[in-house]
Amino acid sequence: MDSNPLLYEQEFKVRSYEVLPNKTIRFSQLINYLQDTAWNHTINMGVSINDLQEKGLSWVLSRKKILIHHFPKHLDTVLVRTWPSGSEKFFFYRDFRILDVSGNTLMEVTSTWLIFDMQSRKMVPVPDFLQHIPANEMLTPLPVSRDKLAIVGKPTYSLSHTIMELDMDINRHTNNANYFQWIMESLNSDQNFGKLKSMDIQFRAESRMGDNLRIMSEKVANYSFIHQIINENSGESLVLARTEWT
Repeated sequence: MDSNPLLYEQEFKVRSYEVLPNKTIRFSQLINYLQDTAWNHTINMGVSINDLQEKGLSWVLSRKKILIHHFPKHLDTVLVRTWPSGSEKFFFYRDFRILDVSGNTLMEVTSTWLIFDMQSRKMVPVPDFLQHIPANEMLTPLPVSRDKLAIVGKPTYSLSHTIMELDMDINRHTNNANYFQWIMESLNSDQNFGKLKSMDIQFRAESRMGDNLRIMSEKVANYSFIHQIINENSGESLVLARTEWT
């Protein structure tokens, strides 16, 4: 663990139940590693979701951009490193890197968070006690994703999913890692586009148990897809994403 309080590190060993048949880790499991590490860091910093809920507030993940260099495999040990990388009026930024035991970078991630008022059910400006958290100046922040993500027009691939209990997180919302998994599953019928190189994903609305979702993917170039997840009960667009493959 680094002595810098703005930097948090957590080690994981890839387990047999976290991998695909080819022994590489499931993408959604890497997302769980990121979430677990960020959760523990916010506890140490005194700004965890439980701390915010005491003030009537909550963290909401808005966007995540992921650059993938290499997927770890079964029994590999990885180190997840995370740090706050800045804030604006409505946005709080947190970056991550996943490293192997030799210090090689496996994945680079930037994430954007909003603050949600639990009573009004609306987003609010980042409060002063969070704005005063400095960015970790020892590490260069990753570029923040600001490009508008496209809506799927003519799906190339599509699947349906009904939210179940096992999809829920500790706050009774759908675990964000599941959206990554469902996007990957929507492409399972075609494995001819190579390996995942990057994903840019935006979370627009939440889903709950019993909701019926439609996960759609559209091929827009040889190595590029856009994705959209819709709540078929309400018609809301929950997630927009773009993936690049190589």
